[in-house]
Amino acid sequence: MAAGIAVSMVATMGLLGASRSKMVARPTIVQMISTEVPPIVAEAGKDPLTARTKMKVLYRRDGLHAGADFVAAAKVIGNSNDKNDLMLAHDLAIAGLALGDPSAKSVVAETEDRLFVKVGLGERFGTQGGGSLPLTERHRSLLCGAPVSALRLSAE
Repeated sequence: MAAGIAVSMVATMGLLGASRSKMVARPTIVQMISTEVPPIVAEAGKDPLTARTKMKVLYRRDGLHAGADFVAAAKVIGNSNDKNDLMLAHDLAIAGLALGDPSAKSVVAETEDRLFVKVGLGERFGTQGGGSLPLTERHRSLLCGAPVSALRLSAE
């Protein structure tokens, strides 16, 4: 009986379909991409500073939902020379990875390299085009999710 109540509660919360024999997960708000992110990403090409500011405001009011939102925010905010922005961008990329966005892997590496260069530690993954790299090429490729030569963040 307790199992039946649990299934009913989950079904009423909208997480599962009505049929017990065919329990299908429905999308939740966490999986849905925010409609506010794409316009900010588009603006980043024309006015990076304003786009970064808007993206940070959106983040602080919990407007990022899906992994893709966090990755897009990491890219917009990570296009900064401020170490606090770079740290936030790195944390956002990690959140995107935690939420299952496969493109987050390379953004995690890029943002970490940008941050490390900014604080004087040099690159770790080689995404910024140089430096003495402590990891092997194979190790970097595994962590970055793409060949290192394909990873480059432009600094503005």
